[in-house]
Amino acid sequence: MNETKYPRPKPHASLDARYKAWEKAKMMVEEHVHANASHLVDALTVYGDPTGLDADDITYKVYDYESAALEAGWKYAPEDPDGYLHLDGERVEDFQTACEFSGLEPEEKEIKERWIVTDWLAHHLLNVGESVDIIFGLYIWNRTTSDHHCALDDCMERISAWNQTHYPHIL
Repeated sequence: MNETKYPRPKPHASLDARYKAWEKAKMMVEEHVHANASHLVDALTVYGDPTGLDADDITYKVYDYESAALEAGWKYAPEDPDGYLHLDGERVEDFQTACEFSGLEPEEKEIKERWIVTDWLAHHLLNVGESVDIIFGLYIWNRTTSDHHCALDDCMERISAWNQTHYPHIL
C-alpha cells in the first residue's frame, strides 16, 4: 500500500476553496457510494446466512495505524521516490509495518456504518488505509465515522484531491 499517492490536503486558503473541494468530493461520493449496508451486514451476522457466508469474512474492528505512526514521528521523505515512511534512518513501506517495527499499538476504531461502494472507490479506500470487505461480490466500506456526509470524511477528501490532480477532466 503506497499512501504517498494520497497526501493529506493542505488547509484551504479560503472558505470558498474549501467549499469547492467539498463539492468535488460530494460528486465523487454520489457516483461511487451506492447504499448503506449496515442493517444487511448486521442481519447476516445476527441471524445467520443461509447462503453460507462465514461471519469470519466480516470485519468487526478497524485499527488506525496511520495516526499511531504519525504521532510517533514516522513521515514521508520527499526525496524518497518509492514513497516509504522514514524515522531515525529506518525505512518501511506502510503504517502498519511502522507500528509493528516501533512496537506501537494502533487505536482500535469502531465500525459505525457500512456502505456499498464501487470497485474503483474500494481500491482507493484501501490505498488510504480504510477497511473494505467483499460480501456476495459487493464492496462494503467499513466506515468508522458517522454524523456527517461521507464526502466530509478525510479519506474522501484525500481521494478526491488525488483524483483531481491526476484526472482533472473527470468530475
